[in-house]
Amino acid sequence: MVFEPQSQNMRKDGPGCHPLYPTLDHLAPGTRNHGLQIVCQGLNEVKGQLPLGLFRVLLVSEAWRDLMQAWRDQALRDSHDFAAFRKLLRDCT
Repeated sequence: MVFEPQSQNMRKDGPGCHPLYPTLDHLAPGTRNHGLQIVCQGLNEVKGQLPLGLFRVLLVSEAWRDLMQAWRDQALRDSHDFAAFRKLLRDCT
C-alpha cells in the first residue's frame, strides 16, 4: 500500500486516488455486523461494484488469483504507475 498523503488526490483535475492507497471497507457491505478491513482503493472499487454473493464467487476463482498476482507484481515493479494498475483492472473485465 502507498501511504503518502499526496496519493489521496481526489481533486477533479488530479489523477484521482492512488490504486494502492489504503481505505476502510465493510467486510459485508450494507451491514455493520461483520466489521471493517483495510484494503487498497483500487480493489475496493472493484468489490463495491459487485453484489456480495458474486464477489464471494470471484474470490475463489482463478481469474481473481491471477489479478491479485498481477497486482502484487505491479506494486513491486512500480507502485506509482497509476495507468498500469488501471490497465490491470480494465483487462480483467
